[in-house]
Amino acid sequence: MSERKEEQAKGKRQSIPLDVKIQVLDRLDKGERQVDIGADLHLPSSTIRTILKNKDKVRTSATTSTASSAKKIARCRSYTLEEMEKRLSISIDDELERNMPLSQAILMEKAKSIYAHIQSQDPDVMESFAASRGWFDHFKKRYNLYNLKITGEAASADTGAAGAFPASLKYVVDRGSYPPDVVFHVDETGLFWKRMPSRTFISREQKRAPGFKAVKYRLTLLLGGNASGDFHIKPLLVYHYQTPRAMRGISKSSLPVIWKANRKAWITRDIFTEWFTDHFCPSVQCYCWHKGLEEKVLLIMDNTPSHPTNWAELPTCIPVEVLFLPPNTMLLIQPMDQGVIATFKAYYQLIEHTDRENKQSMLDFWKQYHIMKAVSNIDLSWKEMTQLCLKAVWKKIWPELCEDVQLPEAEQGTQKPQDTSDSDTEPPKEAPKQGIASGQ
Repeated sequence: MSERKEEQAKGKRQSIPLDVKIQVLDRLDKGERQVDIGADLHLPSSTIRTILKNKDKVRTSATTSTASSAKKIARCRSYTLEEMEKRLSISIDDELERNMPLSQAILMEKAKSIYAHIQSQDPDVMESFAASRGWFDHFKKRYNLYNLKITGEAASADTGAAGAFPASLKYVVDRGSYPPDVVFHVDETGLFWKRMPSRTFISREQKRAPGFKAVKYRLTLLLGGNASGDFHIKPLLVYHYQTPRAMRGISKSSLPVIWKANRKAWITRDIFTEWFTDHFCPSVQCYCWHKGLEEKVLLIMDNTPSHPTNWAELPTCIPVEVLFLPPNTMLLIQPMDQGVIATFKAYYQLIEHTDRENKQSMLDFWKQYHIMKAVSNIDLSWKEMTQLCLKAVWKKIWPELCEDVQLPEAEQGTQKPQDTSDSDTEPPKEAPKQGIASGQ
């Protein structure tokens, strides 16, 4: 019996939580002896020396992790992997907020796509990422996704319609002679501007913090840009109140966003119509004038109840043709959902983090963080979006457009399930009747 216990003790590897490693490094920095630290934390001297040897990796893992459960990981992982998981978690929060069903296959493909995008921005990163099932199981544990409802792929997305859409888009683009500069896409997303994603520290604190209600700190954004990636549409922001206390005396026309309000902070049909006729069309017209382009627009978006149905009757200053994405394909092919929104929210959280003073508690920081600071950070985050990022996300519906975009081979593999159209495929003889609308 004693021999068996001894064998088990030798064969079992001890996992050291990340917070313990940080504690070891902090105590070493203060000048404490390794033997004293090991005796206090019940760690062998060899473990202390290994932690010290990997000091830089441990510090990097601690600073790049955002999930509260991530402090329990035992291995120091690369910045690229940590950043990818952070953005994937943000993307999952966004889809759950919109009650979108998710499948494991789609999330694994999205993880590979996000990883490849981050890798493309840093050529020195050579690590490969396969998005295995083992990784996915550990990712769920690290980010507390125990209650995440994973549905079957057939129930969550229409892969057939997604695969056919690139041919339909090519037909419309060729028929209307639309250059990438005048092909636009917009999408709505919810933003909890006064808290991190739903599975982090602040979400647990808000349950017992007096006067802190998450629903009051949610707003809706409409984000978009053109296929060439050189035009950021000014964000539309819908909030619960027309004039919050922090905005008294401030002209809304001077804000870096288009400010609208209703009780539920939703984009209604009236709000969208006003944005479309009074802001989107004039700004695109001005853009076309400056670039010497023919004044016409192809707008791609999903067909939701908040979008108008009488496009031809809307008074616009520039001809606009509207092409709707097929139902149940947003997660697969919608450009803004292929990395733009997740990256934008990652930038937003990063700017929030840098705004916080080192000695200031998270709860104290949120109490002083008002809507005007959020608007400023939304503006900074949106400006951080690069032309390469805004262009690369069109790859799944417009592959020819992204031929000059240098992406690593890892991302090429993520496109196969969706990019089933072939360049020799005969385009539809007539455009899908339910998918296209136009307005003059």
